Amino acid sequence: MSDNTRQALGLTKVKVNNIQTKINDMQTNWNGYNNVNYVLPNDAQVYIPVNKV
Repeated sequence: MSDNTRQALGLTKVKVNNIQTKINDMQTNWNGYNNVNYVLPNDAQVYIPVNKV
């Protein structure tokens, strides 16, 4: 996403190195566009907030 944004602004790409990019690099199929089968590592689960009543 940051590459697309930077390109649209006419800026050069910058290598981002954080936990999100590391998890993205671990994906074998996910590409964020037409294949969104994203697998979380080590049995991690997505946090889904619950609305309190």
